[in-house]
Parts: sequence; structure tokens; C-alpha cells
Amino acid sequence: MNEFDVVRLKRPYKKLKAGAEGTIVQKYPQTDEVYYVEFMDDDGNTIALYDVPADYLKVIWDYEKYAKERDEKERLEKLAKENKNSKDSN
Repeated sequence: MNEFDVVRLKRPYKKLKAGAEGTIVQKYPQTDEVYYVEFMDDDGNTIALYDVPADYLKVIWDYEKYAKERDEKERLEKLAKENKNSKDSN
């Protein structure tokens, strides 16, 4: 798990029910056992900020995977544009 991953609670934690979703806002460098997570309501309002043990969390959206896919798409689009510009100038 990493910063900006979206996570879901596997079981209740403090005042939150199982299934509550949040975003990891801080990954502590000294441990992979606890993450600082921001939980929001459906309107995007923060309802809780907790240090949550990793065994309570399940990643449902992997930011690093998204970022790699986005970067690759941008790289391919740039290559396609450069190729088109090269053909247009010939």
C-alpha cells in the first residue's frame, strides 16, 4: 500500500463501518503496518482521519499502477505526435 491508494475497511474501525472508503494520505517510512487514512462522505467532506492498521485495509484503487499507465499513455501520445510532425515536414 502506498500514498494516494484508495482503500476500503475490511471490518469496522473506531466509528467507521466495514466498507468505508478512504485515501492513504501518509505512509510512515518506518513501518508498513499502519497508514494515515482520510475517510470522506459521498459529498467529499472529510469524516475521519485515522492511523489505521494495514490488516484492516484492502486496496481498491492502486495509484502507482494508475500513474504508470497514465505516463505510458502520455509517452505514446507524444511519440505519435512527433511521428506525425516528422511525416508532415517531409
